[in-house]
Amino acid sequence: MTQDFDPQKRSELLDLLQANRKLEAVKRYREWTRSSLLDAKNAVEQLQETGTLHWPQTEGESLDDAAMDEVLEAIERGQKIEACKLYRGHAGCTLKEAKEFVESLMGELGHSSKAGCLVVLLAALLVTATAVTLA
Repeated sequence: MTQDFDPQKRSELLDLLQANRKLEAVKRYREWTRSSLLDAKNAVEQLQETGTLHWPQTEGESLDDAAMDEVLEAIERGQKIEACKLYRGHAGCTLKEAKEFVESLMGELGHSSKAGCLVVLLAALLVTATAVTLA
Protein backbone atom coordinates (compact mmCIF):
# COMPACT_ATOMS: atom_id res chain seq x y z
CA MET A 1 0.00 0.00 0.00
CA THR A 2 1.34 3.41 -0.96
CA GLN A 3 0.51 6.66 0.74
CA ASP A 4 -0.20 9.67 -1.47
CA PHE A 5 2.14 12.61 -1.19
CA ASP A 6 1.15 15.95 0.33
CA PRO A 7 -0.25 18.05 -2.57
CA GLN A 8 1.81 21.10 -1.57
CA LYS A 9 5.04 19.11 -1.60
CA ARG A 10 4.09 17.49 -4.89
CA SER A 11 3.44 20.96 -6.33
CA GLU A 12 6.80 22.19 -5.04
CA LEU A 13 8.60 19.32 -6.76
CA LEU A 14 6.71 19.97 -10.01
CA ASP A 15 7.70 23.64 -9.84
CA LEU A 16 11.36 22.65 -9.41
CA LEU A 17 11.12 20.26 -12.36
CA GLN A 18 9.50 22.91 -14.55
CA ALA A 19 12.32 25.28 -13.61
CA ASN A 20 14.82 22.61 -14.78
CA ARG A 21 16.05 22.08 -11.20
CA LYS A 22 15.78 18.30 -11.04
CA LEU A 23 18.73 17.88 -8.69
CA GLU A 24 17.10 20.18 -6.14
CA ALA A 25 13.84 18.25 -6.50
CA VAL A 26 15.68 15.00 -5.75
CA LYS A 27 17.33 16.56 -2.69
CA ARG A 28 14.00 17.88 -1.43
CA TYR A 29 12.31 14.49 -1.85
CA ARG A 30 15.15 12.86 0.10
CA GLU A 31 14.75 15.37 2.93
CA TRP A 32 11.06 14.63 3.20
CA THR A 33 11.19 10.84 2.88
CA ARG A 34 14.65 9.93 4.22
CA SER A 35 14.95 7.64 1.18
CA SER A 36 18.10 6.68 -0.67
CA LEU A 37 19.38 8.86 -3.47
CA LEU A 38 18.44 6.29 -6.08
CA ASP A 39 14.90 5.93 -4.69
CA ALA A 40 14.51 9.71 -4.61
CA LYS A 41 15.77 10.03 -8.18
CA ASN A 42 13.35 7.33 -9.33
CA ALA A 43 10.43 8.95 -7.51
CA VAL A 44 11.14 12.37 -9.01
CA GLU A 45 11.45 10.82 -12.47
CA GLN A 46 8.12 9.05 -11.93
CA LEU A 47 6.57 12.39 -11.01
CA GLN A 48 8.09 13.99 -14.09
CA GLU A 49 6.87 11.24 -16.42
CA THR A 50 3.47 10.32 -14.97
CA GLY A 51 2.52 13.12 -12.59
CA THR A 52 2.16 10.66 -9.70
CA LEU A 53 4.16 10.63 -6.52
CA HIS A 54 3.99 8.29 -3.54
CA TRP A 55 5.86 7.84 -0.31
CA PRO A 56 8.48 5.07 -0.52
CA GLN A 57 7.06 1.59 0.08
CA THR A 58 10.11 -0.05 1.55
CA GLU A 59 13.00 1.09 3.62
CA GLY A 60 16.14 0.22 1.75
CA GLU A 61 19.64 0.45 2.98
CA SER A 62 20.85 3.94 2.20
CA LEU A 63 23.67 6.29 2.98
CA ASP A 64 23.15 8.98 5.54
CA ASP A 65 22.10 12.41 4.33
CA ALA A 66 25.52 13.99 4.76
CA ALA A 67 27.23 11.31 2.67
CA MET A 68 24.70 11.57 -0.15
CA ASP A 69 24.88 15.35 -0.08
CA GLU A 70 28.65 15.06 -0.58
CA VAL A 71 28.09 12.88 -3.66
CA LEU A 72 25.46 15.26 -5.06
CA GLU A 73 27.64 18.30 -4.45
CA ALA A 74 30.58 16.67 -6.23
CA ILE A 75 28.29 15.97 -9.19
CA GLU A 76 27.05 19.58 -9.15
CA ARG A 77 30.68 20.76 -9.31
CA GLY A 78 31.34 18.42 -12.25
CA GLN A 79 33.76 16.30 -10.19
CA LYS A 80 32.81 12.84 -11.41
CA ILE A 81 35.88 11.08 -10.02
CA GLU A 82 35.39 12.66 -6.60
CA ALA A 83 31.71 11.67 -6.64
CA CYS A 84 32.72 8.07 -7.44
CA LYS A 85 35.28 8.03 -4.63
CA LEU A 86 32.78 9.42 -2.15
CA TYR A 87 30.01 7.03 -3.15
CA ARG A 88 32.35 4.04 -3.11
CA GLY A 89 33.73 4.98 0.29
CA HIS A 90 30.32 5.40 1.85
CA ALA A 91 28.47 2.58 0.09
CA GLY A 92 31.25 -0.01 0.26
CA CYS A 93 30.72 -0.98 -3.37
CA THR A 94 33.19 -1.74 -6.13
CA LEU A 95 34.75 0.99 -8.23
CA LYS A 96 32.77 -0.21 -11.25
CA GLU A 97 29.49 -0.06 -9.31
CA ALA A 98 30.29 3.44 -8.04
CA LYS A 99 31.22 4.63 -11.53
CA GLU A 100 28.04 3.17 -13.04
CA PHE A 101 25.90 4.70 -10.30
CA VAL A 102 27.46 8.16 -10.60
CA GLU A 103 27.35 8.14 -14.41
CA SER A 104 23.72 7.04 -14.35
CA LEU A 105 22.87 9.72 -11.84
CA MET A 106 24.74 12.39 -13.81
CA GLY A 107 22.89 11.42 -16.97
CA GLU A 108 19.53 11.40 -15.27
CA LEU A 109 20.18 14.76 -13.63
CA GLY A 110 21.38 16.30 -16.87
CA HIS A 111 25.04 16.64 -15.94
CA SER A 112 27.50 15.77 -18.69
CA SER A 113 30.53 13.71 -17.77
CA LYS A 114 32.28 15.15 -20.82
CA ALA A 115 32.74 18.62 -19.31
CA GLY A 116 35.93 17.54 -17.55
CA CYS A 117 37.34 16.30 -20.86
CA LEU A 118 36.82 19.73 -22.39
CA VAL A 119 38.81 21.39 -19.62
CA VAL A 120 41.69 18.93 -20.12
CA LEU A 121 41.62 19.50 -23.88
CA LEU A 122 41.66 23.27 -23.48
CA ALA A 123 44.53 23.06 -21.00
CA ALA A 124 46.52 20.88 -23.41
CA LEU A 125 45.91 23.36 -26.23
CA LEU A 126 47.03 26.24 -24.02
CA VAL A 127 50.24 24.44 -23.06
CA THR A 128 50.96 23.58 -26.71
CA ALA A 129 50.31 27.16 -27.85
CA THR A 130 52.58 28.52 -25.10
CA ALA A 131 55.35 26.07 -26.05
CA VAL A 132 55.11 27.04 -29.73
CA THR A 133 55.16 30.75 -28.88
CA LEU A 134 58.24 30.37 -26.65
CA ALA A 135 60.15 28.26 -29.20
